[in-house]
Amino acid sequence: LKATKIGKKVSDLYIDPDSAHHMLESLEKAEGTETRPISYLFMLSQTSEMAPRLRVRDKEWSDYQNALQDAELYLLDSVPNEWEAGYETYLESMKTAMMMQSWVQEMDEERIMQEFGTAPGGIRAKMQNADWLLYGAKELVRMKDLDSKRVEKDIEKLRVRMEHGIKEELLDLVQYDQIGRVRARKLHDHGIETQSQIREVNFEKLKKLIGKKTAKKLKKQVGQENIFDREDITDWYD
Repeated sequence: LKATKIGKKVSDLYIDPDSAHHMLESLEKAEGTETRPISYLFMLSQTSEMAPRLRVRDKEWSDYQNALQDAELYLLDSVPNEWEAGYETYLESMKTAMMMQSWVQEMDEERIMQEFGTAPGGIRAKMQNADWLLYGAKELVRMKDLDSKRVEKDIEKLRVRMEHGIKEELLDLVQYDQIGRVRARKLHDHGIETQSQIREVNFEKLKKLIGKKTAKKLKKQVGQENIFDREDITDWYD
């Protein structure tokens, strides 16, 4: 017996072969269908690496049934009927996927813990596993030679969003050093979204939003190194 190239890659990635097989089937389906972030998050939630999935309590059953029905059009797997074996696992996968989706929709950790019943540190642990699986999924897309740049791009964007816990609109801002979830949201909400807008914004305004040290560093990253604010000028004259 000899390992295939994909088999060798799966081994190198330390991904369960069943998980890799599931992701490959899902990614092949993603090529020819409309996808959403929930498509890939649900795919991840069904892997063994994401176990244990979030338990669906009796009082939540109907809520996650409705969520599963609403998302079914975009899922990369067929949902079984309620009376079929494995249906509860699908509900647990949906709850786990929705927890991750809440993170990339910028819900804060405390509220996620309250709404999904996760323990402190549980969110980060799930995100770390998801990040590794997304990296693996991207590698599998390349290895399988799937002709879909869109799928690869979707996965990469989702991976950055998972890392920072941000909506897609903040992707350009978090590429800058020391600009994370909170600072990127502040900049975006004040109309500072692009490199040119960072260059054009008054330094005093930028300093108030993200702090003097970070504002200087950000200006330097867009090619404006010789930035002086009022305090600098006062100190220079003194």
